[in-house]
Order: sequence, then structure tokens, then C-alpha cells
Amino acid sequence: MASSERRRYAGLTLALLVIAFALRVWALGAQSLWFDEGWSWHLARLPLAEMAAVTAGDRSPALYYGLLHGWMTLAGDSEFALRAPSALADTLTTAAVIALSAQLARSRRAGLFAGGLYAVCGFALWYAGEARMYALVAMFATLSSLALLRALSRPTGAGRCYAASAVLLAAAIHCHYYAVFLLPAHVAVVAGVAWRARAAQGWPGAWCIARAWFRPTALATLTVLAWLLFARGGFAYDDGFVFPLNTVAGRLLEFAEMLGGVRVGQERLARSDVWGVLLGVALGAACAALALLKRWRPLLMALALIALPLLAATVAVRLVYPERSVFHPRYLIYVVPMVAVLVGQAGAMRTRVARGLGLLGVIALAALWLPGVLTVKTDPRAARDDTRAAVAHVAEALAADDVVVMVRDNFAARFYWAQLGAPAGRLLAAPEGLHGVLTDEGPVLGQIAALDARRVRLFLWQDDVVDAEKRVETALQANGHQLGEFNFGQIRLPLYALERRPPVSMAGLMTARPPARFGAGLELVGQWMEATLRPGDVFHVVLAWRAALPLAADDKVFVHVVGADGQIAFQRDKQPLSALQPMTRWSPGRTVHDPYTLLAPPTLAPGEYRVVVGVYDPQTGQRRALAGGGDSLVVGVVLVR
Repeated sequence: MASSERRRYAGLTLALLVIAFALRVWALGAQSLWFDEGWSWHLARLPLAEMAAVTAGDRSPALYYGLLHGWMTLAGDSEFALRAPSALADTLTTAAVIALSAQLARSRRAGLFAGGLYAVCGFALWYAGEARMYALVAMFATLSSLALLRALSRPTGAGRCYAASAVLLAAAIHCHYYAVFLLPAHVAVVAGVAWRARAAQGWPGAWCIARAWFRPTALATLTVLAWLLFARGGFAYDDGFVFPLNTVAGRLLEFAEMLGGVRVGQERLARSDVWGVLLGVALGAACAALALLKRWRPLLMALALIALPLLAATVAVRLVYPERSVFHPRYLIYVVPMVAVLVGQAGAMRTRVARGLGLLGVIALAALWLPGVLTVKTDPRAARDDTRAAVAHVAEALAADDVVVMVRDNFAARFYWAQLGAPAGRLLAAPEGLHGVLTDEGPVLGQIAALDARRVRLFLWQDDVVDAEKRVETALQANGHQLGEFNFGQIRLPLYALERRPPVSMAGLMTARPPARFGAGLELVGQWMEATLRPGDVFHVVLAWRAALPLAADDKVFVHVVGADGQIAFQRDKQPLSALQPMTRWSPGRTVHDPYTLLAPPTLAPGEYRVVVGVYDPQTGQRRALAGGGDSLVVGVVLVR
């Protein structure tokens, strides 16, 4: 009978893993690679020594890229091949979830419940289909926790399990730094078991458990410390922009939304608030079922492996990097398997009330996660930006005297550019490489001039991260005119014709002026604007600001186009640059170029119009006084034909 039950369990486990694998490889290569996946492809092609040097300046260590490097030599670099390691790793994570839940609950049925839930989790499915390290982090972390629990529950062979747990945890950290936040959870689990051992065996028994775990973990951690010494400063590089304040509650909510399927990849989907109810019911019912039967050990272990990484990560980010873009829920993806473990083991309770509560938790989590399968695989709202189609569009329309400039180097675009056999010399990047902020458009304009280009196609994706001043777009507009624009999701593809060749940087086109000071320390030191326009045209203005002193407020600027009758014909109000570059963070003495686009009404009468600029407090509407009197300044005139 026992043999028959083992065979049935093995058969069900195998069926679950086949289903999990099938879901993960379903349409694996259908979507285009996106920006981050292009970076994976680029790094994995590098020689290992160069790869290590480059990743030392990144926020992810080198192990994943090294593994992908080896995989690509065997499987190639198609979209399917690049993503296959993630799909395979997450299938192994499903197996680890089954084993871990069965281990904690001492029930094979608990393992099947947990594995079934994890198999259909949209959060896991999304990153199982991405050529990034997150699925491998989840796999290594879950296997590490499984090995640790096995070590703590067996009197013999524990040493090998402790060593395996330590090596796997180090591997997870070498794939992504955020795996280090699993360490406090492991400390808590070991401390809890050691404390219980103290009651039965005294302090010697407790210290024996602690030492057995600590020694291999410390040795494995030394490899991480050695890497950090090599890569010191890489994780904390300056983005060049300010991120909205990282609050603990805000980051936890962001994680909960991704766990609940409200966020998929980079997108937040519109869903009813029922997701929060279902998630709360699933977790609450599971905890109640385990508590009802006083299954404190599996309950507290599962909660420690869920809650402590989340709290440690969000508190650390809030304290150390409060305004840096250093958090995303995917960094803590290894928490997701433990949610399935917690709810899955509750579903296998044996008394009526506890079983009812546990099954309620399983049903609630399944109802929350099952729709995510179709969302991840078929919903166009969740699809990655179609870099493949965007590059094909650009390459097909490329003329002999065209050049393409990526404002933010995009290796996914380079991947498809190479696949299509488009001329490599016609694809430029400003700036080159993953990091860096564009402070001077001169070098890329020089490259455009060297290629004798007549038209320039921009390839823009999150370009405000590296070019908040829109230096490249503004310079192309000032040296010519925009012919049109075609977009693919967040990818913008404006096309410009150059009238001035070679093109001149904005520093050579701006009209310098004696500093005009608004308020305590904001100075207008120059401007550029189009001399003429027609009704219905977009009117372009660039203002050059300088902070003479540290600025105390993030003010707004208005640009009014005023007719001869003194009435405002059209206008634009906005913060200089953007929220990513607030005025309160401008360094004294720094000059920034602040672009404005204003749409002229189609009924605008011909004539000469004054362009008037002012600054005001967005909270009160109070204008900042202009040194010398008044609260606004005429910076030029435009002729409407």
C-alpha cells in the first residue's frame, strides 16, 4: 500500500512538473526582448574577465551572466534560447516548493497543493519567461531554504545539508544582491530551532546547531565579501536623478500588488480591489489553519521566510538609499515560493475546521493566481515593449544618409539590429553603455556630422533617465525640423531632417543674457526659441537656468506667448526638467537646459507675439519676484505667419 501511494505521489509530482514546465515554455520566444534582456545578452557575450569587470559596476553580480555565457555556447541566442534557463530554473523551483512544503507539513499532499499553486503564479511565470537572473535567484534561494530545513530536522547527514544551504544561498547572492535579505530569515529559523534544542539538550545542544550552520554559511559568505571588495561602489552608483522617496509601506504595497497580479513586469494593470481581499483571505486562512492545530514550527518558519526578507529589504532601502531607484518587487522573487509553501501546507490539514480553513486559503490563492496565467501569456497590456518590431520599422525605412541615435544605449535594439544585418555604423548611442547621464550633446552631434547624415531617427526608451534636459531632441529640432514620429508602446521613434549641417550644439545656438534672478537664487542665463511658426504648429523654447544658491523649493515655470493686446494666446506651465531632476537638488553653479513645447492654436492670428517667462510656487500660485522689479520677463518674440 505504501509503495502504491509513493508511486501515485511520484506520478502526481511528475505531472505537476510537466504542467509547470509547459506553462513556462508556452510562447517563450514569442515576445520581443526588452531593454534589460538586451543587457543580459550583451554581458553574456563578453569574455569572462571583461564580464566581471563590467558587472562590478552594475547592481547585479556576475554569476547569472557567466551561466548564460556557457548556455549560449550550446543553445545559441534566440529569444527562446536566452529565456530557457529561466524557464528550467523555475520548473526546478516548483519541485523545491513541493519538497519544502512536504518537509514542513510532513505531508505529501501539502507538497502537491503548494506546487500546484506555484505552478500557476503569474509573478513566477513572468520572470520564468525573461532572460534575467530572477528565476535563478528564486531557485537557488528556495533550494537553500529546503536544504537548511532538512539539516535542522535530521540527526545525521546535517553537515552536508548545511553546506549545501550555504553554497546555494551564496549562489543566489552572486546572482542578485537582494538575495542577502534571505540571510536574516535563515538566522531566525536556526535561532528558533536552537532555542528549542536548548530546552531538551541544554546550551551545548543549541550551540552545536548554531555552529553547524554558521561555519559553512560564513565560508560561503566570504565569497560574497570578496566580490563586494572587487565591485565596491558598483551597487551604489549615482543614477543622476532623484527617485520618489522609498517608504517601507510603499515598497511592501508594490510587492503585494505584484504578488496579487496587479503589477506584471513593468506595468500596473487596472484590476478591482478584490485582489487584496483574496490575498488576505489566502494568507489569513492558512495561518489560522496552522495555528488551530498548533503547528507553530511550520507556521513560524514559513512566516519568517516570507516576512523577514521583505522587512529587511524595505527597511534597508529606506534607511540607506531613500531616494535611489534601487528597489523592485522582482528583486525579492524568492519570497513567492514561500507564500505557496505556507498556503499549500495549510491545505493538507486533517481536522475538519482546520482543513476547511486551509482549503479556503488554497482556493483564494488559486482564484487570485490562475487568471494571471492568461494575463502573462496573452494580455497585450502586459506584453513587453516590442523592440523587435520597432527596430524592423527603423531598419526598413533607413536611407543611405540616415543615422539612428539611441538616447540610452539599448542592447535589445542592438540585438535585433544585428539580426537584421543593418549597418552597424549607422546605429549610435548617447551615452554609450548602461550607465551615465548625458550632459553634452556635442559628441553625438559630431558623430552625426562625421557620417554626413541628412536625417536622424531617434530610438527613445526611458530616455529621461539619461537625458532629462532633452539635449539631443532639442539640438535636432534647433538644427532642423521633425518629420514625424512612430511609437511602439513606450518606444518613441521621432525622425528629424537636418537643415544646418554640420549640426551645432545648443551652447552655440543659445542666446546668452545677463542673469535674471527669480526669487532667492534661480537665474535665467540664456534662451533659444524658434523665430517663426504657423497656426497649429508646435513652438519650441529652451531656457537655460542656473542655481546661484541652493534652491529651497521645487517651483514651476510658465512660458506665455502674449499678443499685441496683452492677452495670452497660448502657454505652458511645468516644473523645470522633471520630477527626476527637482530644483532643490540642482548644484549651485550648474546650468541646465530646460525645454518647453507649446501647441499654437490653429486659429492663431498672424503677427508678432512676445514670449514671457516667470516662476511661481505651485502650492500657492505666488510668483517669485524678479530682481530689479516685476515677476515676469520678456525673453523674445516669435512671428506667426
